Amino acid sequence: METEFHLLKSVDPEIVPVDYHDWSRSSATLAGSVASKVLEEIADAIQTAGIGLEMYHAEAGPGQYEVVTTTMDPMEAADALVFTRETVYNVANKHGCKATFAPRIFENTC
Repeated sequence: METEFHLLKSVDPEIVPVDYHDWSRSSATLAGSVASKVLEEIADAIQTAGIGLEMYHAEAGPGQYEVVTTTMDPMEAADALVFTRETVYNVANKHGCKATFAPRIFENTC
């Protein structure tokens, strides 16, 4: 499963991503950055839950990231997807961010 989401600093009065980066660039996950802390904690939670984690990386949009979990049986995959999405929401919130799975939140970007 590929779970794509945006990490946001704020949504009111305007939508502000945690960062601006190019697709799949390591500069999007600089050590100590909010995005890096959030992604590392998400990865740890997924693996601790016994879900195989293939990778996580920056996507093309501002503040957009992807978490990729391993292949599973259909019921296990559905459970893993729900767990992954809830983990993304909760970890982002813990770090003062908002997470959204909306497919496109900025008019002029991916």
